[in-house]
Amino acid sequence: MKILRHDEHFDYALKCGIIQDALLLTHEDFSIDHDRRLRIIHEDPEEHSIEALRSYYGKALESNYLKHLFDLAGVPGMKKPFILDIDLDYFKTAHSVEPEDSAVFDSLIRNASAITISRETDWVRLLNMDFDRTLNSDFFQNRVLGHIQRVLTEHSADCVHG
Repeated sequence: MKILRHDEHFDYALKCGIIQDALLLTHEDFSIDHDRRLRIIHEDPEEHSIEALRSYYGKALESNYLKHLFDLAGVPGMKKPFILDIDLDYFKTAHSVEPEDSAVFDSLIRNASAITISRETDWVRLLNMDFDRTLNSDFFQNRVLGHIQRVLTEHSADCVHG
């Protein structure tokens, strides 16, 4: 356990040869001395006032924001096969799970070989103390699962009709 780093399950999978690389889109990078095949992409917010942070975190699943992070990573999108791993502590506001333009996130959902969700209950509670304390892991999980279900239902309907 002492040698595991940021997003430990991916770090472990890299060390064991289960996966070849990992791209993490995140709001924070607390990693130290991690495997270089674990690429952590984030961009700090320009301001740190509560309103600026609320806006920053609110674009978590917006297509423009995700495209920007992929551009920072130097990749146009995810190479297949890939696992879409969603940690619920990535979300801080209701708007962060209700994007106006979710085309990029929807594409990740449709093209993922598997989707995992880590509830991160304690981290959601701790990291959301400055925002809306009523938003917990259950809230974010229900919104994310609803979004995934909608996208996959639409996708399967398109496959049947297309």
